[in-house]
Amino acid sequence: MLRIFYSISFILVLFSISYSQFTPISSLRYNNANGVPVDTGKIFTVSGIVSVANEFNSPSYMQDQSAGIAIYARGPGLFSTSVKIGDSVRVTGTLAHFNGLTQIYPTSFSRLDSLKTVDPLFLTIAEIKAQNWNAYEAYEGMLIRVNNLNIIGSGNWVSN
Repeated sequence: MLRIFYSISFILVLFSISYSQFTPISSLRYNNANGVPVDTGKIFTVSGIVSVANEFNSPSYMQDQSAGIAIYARGPGLFSTSVKIGDSVRVTGTLAHFNGLTQIYPTSFSRLDSLKTVDPLFLTIAEIKAQNWNAYEAYEGMLIRVNNLNIIGSGNWVSN
């Protein structure tokens, strides 16, 4: 009986340790003076809901209740081709920075559930422009919606 008690206790401890290892995505948003995440190169485990799967041929995007982040891994069997919008996922990988985008290069991922919903964050242009770009990118990687926006003009626009 004592052996069973110790076995169950050990399993519960392992479960609580692994469960507590999730990092809120918002804590990965802090940048140095050059706009590079301060935790670049470190390994994190995050969980959230996929808001973009393979629609852009990678990166994909996911978000939790605190923020969103890009997940870069494309190709057969990799993250972008293995998930769908609305999948609840857990991702472990290395925090990276590419062309101004904070992203995770996943080393492992798992689908926890599906058919979840990500509601967009309603913002104004003034709120987007008011971000402190060199310290904390509050909206990067998030599904946002800007109402009453009129685009005047046509042609090709350059972005970065």
